[in-house]
Amino acid sequence: MSSIRPNPASLPLRALAPLCLVGLVALSSCDLEFPDQEVQLKYRVSTDSLDLLLIYRGLTAPEESSEAVEKGVRAVERLMGGAREFMIVDWPLYFEIDKWAREAAETLADAEASSHDRAQARRFLEVAERIALVSHGLFLDAEQRLAGYQQFRVRELGRVAELLNRMISADVLDERERGKLKPDEAFDARTIQLLIQRAESGKPWFRLDSDGLTVDLPFSLETTRQGRSVLFHELLKSDDEDEAFADLGAVLLASVSSVSFEPDRVVGTFRPDEPGRFRFEIENPAAEYSEALYGALRAKGQMIREDLTIEDLRALLR
Repeated sequence: MSSIRPNPASLPLRALAPLCLVGLVALSSCDLEFPDQEVQLKYRVSTDSLDLLLIYRGLTAPEESSEAVEKGVRAVERLMGGAREFMIVDWPLYFEIDKWAREAAETLADAEASSHDRAQARRFLEVAERIALVSHGLFLDAEQRLAGYQQFRVRELGRVAELLNRMISADVLDERERGKLKPDEAFDARTIQLLIQRAESGKPWFRLDSDGLTVDLPFSLETTRQGRSVLFHELLKSDDEDEAFADLGAVLLASVSSVSFEPDRVVGTFRPDEPGRFRFEIENPAAEYSEALYGALRAKGQMIREDLTIEDLRALLR
């Protein structure tokens, strides 16, 4: 049976994004590209809810061959087909909520699943039931390129954050029990000790409120020193292979309001652009727009709204 256990090599703490929800992706990053993306989040204190708006500008197939365009058509139909799934830039930031919920249900039905996997499955299903796709569709952007959008809503955000924090802690403790949490090039022995202590304490790894997103990670001073060097090198380098994520890294780093490096922890805070609202503009220079995919979708009768504007979409989060 399937399980929602993440691969130990992608322990959520090694990236803390997407916070325990990284899984295997069926949609290949080669099938669909877009040179620009806008991501907005709106936290509403009064309802304890979070709205997520994703705008994909310049949806295109990576090549103009008939095979590549057809794959792009299927990718668009899937991404814009009403399922709870979305992507930020590219793999591995592709989130398949419905697929993971099915796998979690399968884990609960599997008599041979471990108690850890079953507990994680229950937690994930609690998260999934609080995530809804509100609206979605295809349209033309200001440059008359094929574009798409999705609006998601997360209700009871406090409970969702609690569950995700517990999932992280549970995975850390399970990795320890299975002997998989050992010092390596990324984490030294002191960091491993701190990770376990945090997991046992029940204290959160992150929190999100009207003041912003705070990520609190227990790292040793040596791990922090090494990590800073690797972080800036990897996120800001700009070669053909990593341009998309280099830009994403630069966007995220530019959005950090404060970073505190302490002997046994690193605390980073992202402040909203306005009360409760975050906005990120991400570019992928490696993606070159072509109208071939747009033409193929029109030929198939796919509905593409020509009356919708970016401003209309941004107004959804007011």
